[in-house]
Amino acid sequence: MVTIKRNANANNNLKRAVANGSVNNLFAGRRFYHPLNTLGWEAMGRYAMLGNNSSFIGFALVHNNGNKRVIELIGAKRGYGRPLMNRIVKNAKNNRKSNLFLAAANESANGGVKKLLKFYSNMGFKVSGPLQLGFTPMALKLRKGGLGSMRNNNKN
Repeated sequence: MVTIKRNANANNNLKRAVANGSVNNLFAGRRFYHPLNTLGWEAMGRYAMLGNNSSFIGFALVHNNGNKRVIELIGAKRGYGRPLMNRIVKNAKNNRKSNLFLAAANESANGGVKKLLKFYSNMGFKVSGPLQLGFTPMALKLRKGGLGSMRNNNKN
């Protein structure tokens, strides 16, 4: 059985996973990984996925950009990405976000890049821009009037 915790309920699980190396293990063999402690993750929306006996399976960090939700970093053990993504999509829809954006890594262990892009495409994501720094920007339209760029269009 898989449990997905959010925000405050995910904090302790993420802290433990960082401390014991579980997060690093999800990204083994991938040069693009940015250490979680450099992202300021406590200020983002957080998801922690736990399996039997509260074993750490995966996580995601998200933030809002106007009426858009952006997945900053996501990682899960093989076979567990779909339930985590489904939960993120469901929460974005419930919060009336128009789009969900992510940047899919173009470098993966065991040549999994095509599989990763296909995974997101099968979930409805479409490539939304050119390759940038080894990542393919992708977007999922959640409601009418959605899609556009990942950049914040708010005037400061």
